Amino acid sequence: MAPVVIVDDASEDLVFAERILRECKVLNPIITMKSGQECLDYFLRLDSEADAPCLALIDLVMPQPNGVEILRRLGNSGQASRTVLVMISGLADIKLIQ
Repeated sequence: MAPVVIVDDASEDLVFAERILRECKVLNPIITMKSGQECLDYFLRLDSEADAPCLALIDLVMPQPNGVEILRRLGNSGQASRTVLVMISGLADIKLIQ
């Protein structure tokens, strides 16, 4: 079963996101990562597209690379072509989110 990846530099947000997925009965393995670079490295190490996660929840605001840069790099590389990439954020600033 393809894993779900959660990327967030805040430990409490990683725990919260994982708890939400478990409460929604997601049975897939969940892999948590604390930096954008760790996420990019993970996708680079995949042996094949078949090993790719089915979903990646990526925080918007992190030290470089931030969520936007991660999405840009993964989108341009094609390494996440089989992965649904979702930007997440605890921000309330609608303009920044847009």
